[in-house]
Amino acid sequence: MVGHLISLFLGLMLGWILPRVASLVMTRRKALNRRFPEHPRPIPISPFLIQRLVSMNRLWWSSVPVGILIGGIAMLLLISSRSAFGYGLFIASFWTSSTRLFGLSPCPWNFHVIDQINGLIEPSNSCCDEADAVWGIEAVRCSSCELVLLALPRPDLGRPRSDGLIQGLARVLWMDGSAMPSLVDESQSRTK
Repeated sequence: MVGHLISLFLGLMLGWILPRVASLVMTRRKALNRRFPEHPRPIPISPFLIQRLVSMNRLWWSSVPVGILIGGIAMLLLISSRSAFGYGLFIASFWTSSTRLFGLSPCPWNFHVIDQINGLIEPSNSCCDEADAVWGIEAVRCSSCELVLLALPRPDLGRPRSDGLIQGLARVLWMDGSAMPSLVDESQSRTK
């Protein structure tokens, strides 16, 4: 009985992690982060940031076919052996794919966010002489006068995290790339 529960848990964990491996690993290489400051420093609003947002969006959506493929493999495991591991793998991978396909889990890097950030590359109404927009943890601000240009907490942008590999990846897995909920609540209450 305990062995079946452990197998089920391992299947659930692998079915949850494997579809997300691309966004967890591929963007955290040093070669892809040379143009960005270290985490958690604010990121300048630039075409490189827009490119990263589009890449993160594509990687997020790539988890759908990967999840379906893993779910198909788990289905074959279930047909051949009825293992608890296969059952956990099937549930978690299809849950990931279906929540993303049907909008139950919104993409933190959707094209609405990308359009909003892209509109800030060259602001039409500069707040000061040397306006330079940067995306901090809580909002997009002018780096000179600290005026909030866009009250949008920053999601994970694929940089190596300052809180360490294990803790950082666990946080990104838990939040699925989204901003921390306390930051979302605080920034929305400030703009009202």
